[in-house]
Amino acid sequence: MSRIRFEWDIESQRNLRSDAEDERAKRRRKRRAYGIIVFVCFLLAALAAGLVFVERRLQAVEMQYAQLLQDTVKAEVAALRIGDVKAFLSFQADEAAWRQEQYETFHAYSQQKTSGAIELTGNILAVNIDGERARVLVQENVGELPYARLWFYQREGARWRHVAPSDANWGAQRQFNAPRLQVNYREADQLFAEELGETIASWLRIGCELFGCADDFAYTLEVQPDAAELVASVDAAADAARQLRLRSPYADDSARADGAFDISRQYRVSQLIAEAFIADYAGTNAYAVNSDAHFLRESAARWLAERFTRIDSGALLMRSLAGNYGDEAVARMLLLLPEGAGISSIRRAIADEIAAAALDWRDFFAWRLLLEGELIAAGDEAQWLPLVDTRDEEARRRAYARFNAREAPPTYRVREQSLSTNAAGETQSRLTVEIAEDPAAAASAIHFTLVGDVWLRAD
Repeated sequence: MSRIRFEWDIESQRNLRSDAEDERAKRRRKRRAYGIIVFVCFLLAALAAGLVFVERRLQAVEMQYAQLLQDTVKAEVAALRIGDVKAFLSFQADEAAWRQEQYETFHAYSQQKTSGAIELTGNILAVNIDGERARVLVQENVGELPYARLWFYQREGARWRHVAPSDANWGAQRQFNAPRLQVNYREADQLFAEELGETIASWLRIGCELFGCADDFAYTLEVQPDAAELVASVDAAADAARQLRLRSPYADDSARADGAFDISRQYRVSQLIAEAFIADYAGTNAYAVNSDAHFLRESAARWLAERFTRIDSGALLMRSLAGNYGDEAVARMLLLLPEGAGISSIRRAIADEIAAAALDWRDFFAWRLLLEGELIAAGDEAQWLPLVDTRDEEARRRAYARFNAREAPPTYRVREQSLSTNAAGETQSRLTVEIAEDPAAAASAIHFTLVGDVWLRAD
């Protein structure tokens, strides 16, 4: 009975043998998979090692070219410093026109060195290498102030050559964005464009806080190496978007190394933006150049530019108006200008009498005295007569004595002013003036009387 085997026992043994065979096959498959993985890892490691080697080799080559470029620049500056024109020209590209230009540049540097106006430091402030092209900012001190000059280079084999500026060398287009402002520039002008953008964005905030800005008020600035001027144009479009083109500070000359958007550029650009703000706010009314309204509007623009830059514009009247009555007083005056005769717009803006306002009129009176001199020199009696007090015979005689002399009075600098009220209840101003052309001359006194809403010279 023990020899009897049931079918299910036989099938069970077959299954056991079958499972044993599958385990061996699995082990073989695993060994093959491990081998493939190891091989792939080896290939990847070899590839990574090759890439690292190639990258390091490329970096080494780039470092060699960068070092070679810096050595070239320093050698070129050294040739300028010691006055070796042959060595200096050996670094220049072979184009005849460029070599002639650099020959003249060499002699210009020589004259500046002789006069002690320039120090060639040879300091390299920035280097940009793009394939076979390169840009280098080189420092030179002018009047003990640091300036940066942009030089362009082209690699020829293992040598760098100083080349003329070109569109390709200026780099790709870039953009700086800030609220209400977009600055488009080329890579070579990045430092200048960023400084420009941050500065003007702060100006726009000041202007919009004072005058208010429409939602679509915005400026677009184009920094271009080929712009005709430092500031080529300002155009107001119907949608209040404005276009301003500026010439790159590196296009023809050097720029301040400690701030390429220097005082000179800030002054010119701020004037344009201030005038644009006032045109948007108070309209584009044109006033006669010899009218008080013209002076007040121009003075307001100078005052606003001064608010932007903190550069003294000499706008004493507007500065005192804003200081005594707030910035909004200047804004109110601008809106009242078209309705009044100039000075009345100030009186109405502050709701105080002129004599009680403690305003600084010195720049206004200096302008009036200059205007009178120009009209006398031109013999323009019709334009001159409304500026002087001729209500009594003695005042008329003195005024015509100046006019008939047909000699332009000297340029006066108004040093002091004092306001008072005469017996007729009129506001008077006594000025202490000195002659700008002869500061050693003794100071003298000139008087003005406010008749209605017009200051008239009364002596």
